[in-house]
Amino acid sequence: MKFKEKALKPRNIFLVLSITVILVLTFISMVNLGQTYVMIDSTSKEYKASEIRIEDSNKGIVKINEIRTKKENIYYFTYVTFQSLKKGETTITVKYPDEASPLTHRLAVNSLGMIFEGEAHLFNTSNSFKVLFPSTILIILIITIYLCMKFREKRKNGEFSYSMVAIGGAILYCIGSIV
Repeated sequence: MKFKEKALKPRNIFLVLSITVILVLTFISMVNLGQTYVMIDSTSKEYKASEIRIEDSNKGIVKINEIRTKKENIYYFTYVTFQSLKKGETTITVKYPDEASPLTHRLAVNSLGMIFEGEAHLFNTSNSFKVLFPSTILIILIITIYLCMKFREKRKNGEFSYSMVAIGGAILYCIGSIV
C-alpha cells in the first residue's frame, strides 16, 4: 500500500518559520532586558537621590546604574536601576536618613545574567516579561491569519465538515484572545 505524498504548502512553512523566529527573538529580548532591574521603594517623605544610602551584601553580583526619586500624587518613590555583573545572590539594603528600619531586597542573578528579586521566576524581573505580551499577540495573529486561509480554502473546495467548524471556532477564539 502506497501513501500519496503531499507537498508542503508555503503557508505551512511560513507558519512554522515565523513562529520559530518570534520565539527565538522573544528569548533573546527577554535575556537582554532581564540584565537590568529597576527596584521601586515608596517612602513617607521626599528624599534626594544623594541622601539615600544603598548597601550591597555581596559586591560584584550587581552594580547600581542610577538612583532616582519621584513624587507621584501624594507618594514618594525611589527607583534604583541595577545591572547584572555575574551569577549569584546579594541582599540590597536601602537606608533613608530619617527612617528607623532600612528596606532590604534579595536579588539573584542567574547564569544568563537575568536579575530576579526574591524567588527566581520570570515575573520577578522588572523588564524581561514585558516582551511576552506583544510576542504572544503576534503569534496569535499569525495563527489567526493561517486559520482564515485554511477556512477559506475549505469553503472554496466545498469541504463543509466538522474540521471546518472546528477551524471557524478556533478563529473566533483567536480573535477573542487578541481583543
